[in-house]
Amino acid sequence: MLARMKIAYYTPLKEPRHPTPSGDRLMARQLMELLGGLCQEVRLVSTLRTYVRAPDAIRLAELRHASALEAERILGQVASGAFRPDLWFTYHPYHKSPDWLGPAVAARLGVPYVAAEASYAAARGQDDWADWLEASMAALRQAATIFCFSDRDRTGLEAAPGVQAKLYGLKPFLVAPVQHAANPVRLHGQGPVKLLAAAMMRPDNKRQSYLLLADALHHLGDLDWTLTITGDGPARGDIEAAFAAMPSGRVRFAGLADRGGIEKLMRDADILAWPGCREAYGMVFLEAAAQGLPAVAIDNAGVPEVVCDGVTGLLAVPAATDAEAAKSYAAALRRLILEPATRLRLGAAAACFVKGERTREHAEAILAAGLAHALAAQQEKPA
Repeated sequence: MLARMKIAYYTPLKEPRHPTPSGDRLMARQLMELLGGLCQEVRLVSTLRTYVRAPDAIRLAELRHASALEAERILGQVASGAFRPDLWFTYHPYHKSPDWLGPAVAARLGVPYVAAEASYAAARGQDDWADWLEASMAALRQAATIFCFSDRDRTGLEAAPGVQAKLYGLKPFLVAPVQHAANPVRLHGQGPVKLLAAAMMRPDNKRQSYLLLADALHHLGDLDWTLTITGDGPARGDIEAAFAAMPSGRVRFAGLADRGGIEKLMRDADILAWPGCREAYGMVFLEAAAQGLPAVAIDNAGVPEVVCDGVTGLLAVPAATDAEAAKSYAAALRRLILEPATRLRLGAAAACFVKGERTREHAEAILAAGLAHALAAQQEKPA
């Protein structure tokens, strides 16, 4: 049945084909690729973005209206015979990027609605996000299947009122095969320890991670290390200023790199130094692991889904203040800088972790099971 199925695909958070690098976009493209391999056709049916940085009642009304018009456009295409989906699949709907399209179209066509990387934050129901949260939950209450990328998201959805979907654990994965070869520099510990930070420079959690990293490195001036930073974005000025006091030659800003360029930097580095403040999980950690690069991060949000403490990297204990968090992170980074054998062991384990547990084949099997459940549940609904 799956081989004959057509899927309408939608990403309300970010358009997956946009050229700006993003872990969300990478995962959106990976999911689309895997779904395409399982089914007859997967089509990105809309590029309407519903993401907002802050709650705004006027914007909420505008996006509802735009979504209603877009739903009618899609239904019009279906009526014309252009493309009739058997299932709707939405990636990453949550209170900051609700999905009004999928539920409307799926209900009108009588097809199952499926979501991936959805979340429920009960606290948002008590603040200015309440209407946005309800919009997101209205969609998830219609879902037959939800693929959860983290234990945190699964726990939240299990407690979400009215959500009847079957929850499938789909841990973050990489589609590309892992071909890891250890860097000889890592093996022999020659020269300064090479740290790498790879992330866009946005004025949100990414900026916080960069600033925390800068503060942490001020505690490590007695050690022999260099840091390469690859990325760009609107917060670059703030981030460059945070590292400006470092001694000459310590920090290099490499600018924006393509996928191949980032992989080369990862192969040349010794440690991925990225705190991952409030990351949903962080694709960069999996990409680094695939290159045998151990990570040092903060034990928060969804980061433990992709960095196994003491196995594929080190997780610093979260702290109540930024200053305490920087000290905690610096302590973990200090350990890995001083222990080349530990770096080598963690890096090798990281590559094995991705190759053994976070593969295309593993993800495909979970997706296939979840889609089959959604189709079966739709057939069981009363006419």
